[in-house]
Amino acid sequence: MTSSIKTGQFAELLAQLTAAKLGMWTSPEEKQADLLRRLRDRQDAEWTFPGKVESHRPKILV
Repeated sequence: MTSSIKTGQFAELLAQLTAAKLGMWTSPEEKQADLLRRLRDRQDAEWTFPGKVESHRPKILV
């Protein structure tokens, strides 16, 4: 349980740092989903933002 909360907080911090580096930072009160949407929709970004994390998981062969 605690690790899930910490992982979420870390993801939020990464998104905020990325936005700050790109000059898109507004405030810590902005919802995480709104910030991620703005980062995803940035037109001049030289990087890609995956739509779904599941699609980037490695396949486990048994």
